[in-house]
Amino acid sequence: MSAVGSIVVRRQLGRELRALRERTRRTRDDVAAASIASVAKMARIEAGQTPVRPGDVRELCRLYGVDAETTDNLAVMAQATKEPSWWEEVDAKAPRWFGLYLNLEAVASELHVFEPSLVHGLFQTADYARAIARRVIPDASETAIEGNVVLRLARQRSAFDRPDPLRVTAVLGEPALALSVGSPALRASQMAALRERAALAHVEVRVLPLAAGPHPGYLGQFSILDFANPDDPPVAYVETYDAARYPEVPAHVARYRRRFAAVHEMSVPLEEWLR
Repeated sequence: MSAVGSIVVRRQLGRELRALRERTRRTRDDVAAASIASVAKMARIEAGQTPVRPGDVRELCRLYGVDAETTDNLAVMAQATKEPSWWEEVDAKAPRWFGLYLNLEAVASELHVFEPSLVHGLFQTADYARAIARRVIPDASETAIEGNVVLRLARQRSAFDRPDPLRVTAVLGEPALALSVGSPALRASQMAALRERAALAHVEVRVLPLAAGPHPGYLGQFSILDFANPDDPPVAYVETYDAARYPEVPAHVARYRRRFAAVHEMSVPLEEWLR
């Protein structure tokens, strides 16, 4: 199982285990009472957010009354959830909550993102990423900053340098492009890189002008990830200062889609904004 594939297996295994639990009318509290996993851990397992031990899977299957063949198959799947993620193989570190996003992005087929404040990470140059990190993480060492840059560039390769490149529709806030980051030469280089990405057939970059007024994205950045496999449900991603949420309830994802549709409608193509 490839490092990228492990997140797919985690999500698939999580769905299988949740279906088995619900079929037997068990609750996560029942699992906790059986001393197999806490309620919080079961929530992470069923959401595909964490590796799963084969022994835990066997205990869950025993609790759910699952037959031996199915139990063995699920235990094999659990072993595959332990494969390292692609970003763990580069010389950089990512918080656990962001690491999950990187895994999802690496296997997603399509990304819709609203980023009001900065050039989105998939479009940042090394110099821009370095300058941003030095300002927004004031206590970071140069080693940590360089690790951040390495991770940023590896993430871009993971998204775009694959047989089926990630399709991206990005709406950037005008402040993201007007922000004074580094020297004029650095900003010019960043804009050139952004325009180069925006010219790709599978990338659309739009700008939400300040003149557009109030909008549904006023609370900040959010993303929506879709997957080619119809069995992999879409998931939203909302980042805070030191954590993130991953709404995947269909009604919640639909709410973010409506917000994105609204800011997309209010925005203009990058080249039009530049004129």
